[in-house]
Amino acid sequence: MISAHKPTRPIRRSKLPVSLRTPKDERSYQRTKRQQPKRDLTIEKPIKTWKHWYMLPNKFPYSSAFSRHDMLLPKRVISRKEMNKQENDELAKILDELEPQYDVVMMNFRSKQSVKDHFHIHLLVYKTKRRKLKI
Repeated sequence: MISAHKPTRPIRRSKLPVSLRTPKDERSYQRTKRQQPKRDLTIEKPIKTWKHWYMLPNKFPYSSAFSRHDMLLPKRVISRKEMNKQENDELAKILDELEPQYDVVMMNFRSKQSVKDHFHIHLLVYKTKRRKLKI
């Protein structure tokens, strides 16, 4: 029996890590990380502030799937475990306030965070034309 099976081309593996960023944005992110390994989020200009929290636009958004990517951070540079009752209570109120504006609230595990010393939460809005997602 003769098979009409076509030989497959070898799969080209990207050297980029698996990411929610487009390849172009991921390359930019990786390049910046090499040049500036430690990022200080406290010096960036916030979009909005509360008593214990502030919000920043993400300079390296998850652009393959989301049209908007902001981050919510406590004003103190702390881990999640170090948050006090006032910070936790205000966070719950902020998330209730922001819920209509975002589709996803995401926290990376510390081992996967590029900014490990400053707890942060990702706030994301899906792209409107979801057929164009490139994941």
